[in-house]
This record gives sequence, C-alpha cells and structure tokens, in this order.
Amino acid sequence: MIEKIIGEDKIYLTLDQAQINRKYRVVSVSAGRGLTERIYEMGLLPNTDIIIISRSGGHVIVLVKGVSVALSRGIAKKIFVEELRTTEAVRSP
Repeated sequence: MIEKIIGEDKIYLTLDQAQINRKYRVVSVSAGRGLTERIYEMGLLPNTDIIIISRSGGHVIVLVKGVSVALSRGIAKKIFVEELRTTEAVRSP
C-alpha cells in the first residue's frame, strides 16, 4: 500500500517510496518525540534537500548535506518528502 499525503496541490511520499537518484525535499516527520529528534540530529529536517542513493537489505541510504545516511525502512516510512522538479537545484550546505 502506498501512503501519500496530499496538500497544497502537492503529493508527498514517504521516504521509503522515493525513487533512487532523484532529488527530494523533507516535508515532515511523523514519529514520536524521541525518534523525531534523532532524525533531526541526522540532518533530516523539514525543508532539507536530499538525494536517494540506494535501497538495499531493508535500508534506505540518502545523501543529506554531503553525508550518506542509512535509515531502516521503518524509520524511512515516518519521513514525508516531495520530489523536486528538475528546475529546482538541491541546496548546498
């Protein structure tokens, strides 16, 4: 089942559904306080641009601010993202 949130004429996917080698922007995190803080400490804050590097063995690997971060699929399901259009550049740190 694909989870999507629709808002302001945009469709948001969970991070585990994002396609490899595409650019996304973190929209929100839907988790408890402790996990949300942990996700933020990894650099995955709202409005942060990321690139999905790979998915393997139940993990999603993303490039955030020049650093590769591996997330379990369970955690990735709690992070909502929107795909950036090709005209939007990923913001550098």
